[in-house]
Amino acid sequence: MKQILIMWGESWQDPAIRHAILVHFPIVLSFLLVPLALCATLWRGSGRTALTVLSLIGCLLLIASAFFSKEAGTEAHTALGNIVDPQVTAAIGAHGMAAARIWWLGCVLGGLLLISCLGKPAWRHTFRVTFFFASIALALYVSYAAELGGRLVYQDGLGRSHTPGSQTPGSQTPNDQWAPAVPGPPTPKP
Repeated sequence: MKQILIMWGESWQDPAIRHAILVHFPIVLSFLLVPLALCATLWRGSGRTALTVLSLIGCLLLIASAFFSKEAGTEAHTALGNIVDPQVTAAIGAHGMAAARIWWLGCVLGGLLLISCLGKPAWRHTFRVTFFFASIALALYVSYAAELGGRLVYQDGLGRSHTPGSQTPGSQTPNDQWAPAVPGPPTPKP
């Protein structure tokens, strides 16, 4: 157990690993908010308050996890310095801008939910429906930002573990220990 905690502490010091750990929380939370928002919108019983509170807690967790994930990603990008191609740097910037919008959109989503608790019943229902559709839009946007990050890892090679022989992140080398094994052409039979 002690070794696991030591390993965890060492991993947490690296901003790239910390970003890789944290980035999954906003992804999961954004998709969990969709059924919660649907239930909070359609539920007509006494449990609506509990569903609304759970949705609000989900929004707050999404906002916090997206913010800390974005900060770790910024630290990881800073740690890279100037060792990546300008094209990869532009892709990192696009992913960073998309990630920065996630926690802002989470704040908007939480605001819609809070507004749905106020006013006349017709307004409350309208804002609950808006909250539901906004949660779907947020989940789709998080998917887009995650896809940009996935391209950085799996196409550009950023964030992968490199062996001592590999030159820079962003270069595809045979020394990359996480590169998928691609079978060559079959050997001819004698």
